[in-house]
Amino acid sequence: MYNKSNLYAWLSSLGVTPGLNRMEVARIVILNRLNLAGASAAVLVGVKDIILKGFELTVLIPILMFFVGELVLSYLKLHNLARYAANIVLPLLLTAVLLLYGPSIGGGYTLFVFITTAIIFHKKWTVRIALIVFILLLFTGSSIALLSISPPLADRVDPLDSIITFIGTSLAVSLMITYFFHENQKYEAEQAQLMKSLKASNAALQKANIELERFAYIASHDLKTPIRNISSFLGLAERDLKKGKYDDLHTFFGYAKAGAHQMNTLVEDILDFSRLNSTKAQKTESTNLNELVTSCIEQLSATYGDQFEVKMHHLPTVQTSPSLLSILCMNLLDNAIKYNTTDRPTIEVLAQSYSESWIISFKDNGIGIAPEFQDKVFDMFQRLHPPDQYSGTGIGLAMCKKVTQRLGGTIQLRSQPGKGSTFLVSLPKIASDTAI
Repeated sequence: MYNKSNLYAWLSSLGVTPGLNRMEVARIVILNRLNLAGASAAVLVGVKDIILKGFELTVLIPILMFFVGELVLSYLKLHNLARYAANIVLPLLLTAVLLLYGPSIGGGYTLFVFITTAIIFHKKWTVRIALIVFILLLFTGSSIALLSISPPLADRVDPLDSIITFIGTSLAVSLMITYFFHENQKYEAEQAQLMKSLKASNAALQKANIELERFAYIASHDLKTPIRNISSFLGLAERDLKKGKYDDLHTFFGYAKAGAHQMNTLVEDILDFSRLNSTKAQKTESTNLNELVTSCIEQLSATYGDQFEVKMHHLPTVQTSPSLLSILCMNLLDNAIKYNTTDRPTIEVLAQSYSESWIISFKDNGIGIAPEFQDKVFDMFQRLHPPDQYSGTGIGLAMCKKVTQRLGGTIQLRSQPGKGSTFLVSLPKIASDTAI
């Protein structure tokens, strides 16, 4: 909060350490600045007296030593001791000054400073009230005492001293109150923002816990299926080997191998999905969608050859994470090709511009999805068809939903059975680093 760019800043921040909250720092800074102001005033008054009256030992020396001692306590981080000294020892010293020089020196004005510091420096109301009562009793007692005694040094009082005390006291009180309440407003704003962030983090954590519970339950169920298949067919193979039968071994091992492949695919998909939950920031950059979709087509051609067609209609360049958007495009294109019974699966990819977002649509001529399943397809491990009809783990569209969330967008589905599906992906024109 404070730097050592100059001597005043350094002295003001004596005893300030990392980790202190804003209000504690404000208390330390106020006390340091009061001590600096007090020491400076004592020196100035002393110089004035030397010039006008000649050198003589006065009570200014112990007062100056007190202020210097206070700064030393701050440097040693003995903040509570420094605060109590400011509210107990210093009033006693100034009471002695008042009794020596009389009320014309203006010592009574400092009453307001001590009451203000008692409220600002201490958090407990019991301590505040006790100190205020002590200060009021001290000044009341000294005022009563002055009615019956004659101050021994009253003739040495310069009228200018009273004016200096009044001006200094007024400035000290006003600056303390202004600075403290200004810092208090900042502190409350920080706390409000922190509470808001904490609520958002708690909500995200609760959502993540729910997803994790569901993930663990479904993943364990889906992993058990290929494991059971592997165990069953290896058991059958073991049985036939013991009996000397070898005719069905090739079939049994083939099923066991298929189960292992299914489990490996499922584990890889689970790992891919879990990586999307990473808090690691993704790099955003200017991304040409024509080039990105073309790259996805080339990768899919290695699996499907030229049996599909993708039509792109003047796709824009967007500011986003190309790695995340590539995952989204790959899964949507792969699903459009896979869940298709036509001779030539065809996908149209086009984009529409709106004031704050791009809407990118992936329209296919596939089998379509019934209305009652359109909300469920974005959940993990949701498969609408048996594995022997369409391969897959049911994670692809869940990954698409997770990607759009990380990109600060949304994904929607419009579909009719037998008439294909259209996935609408909304992406913000200005990428949010917090979203990614």
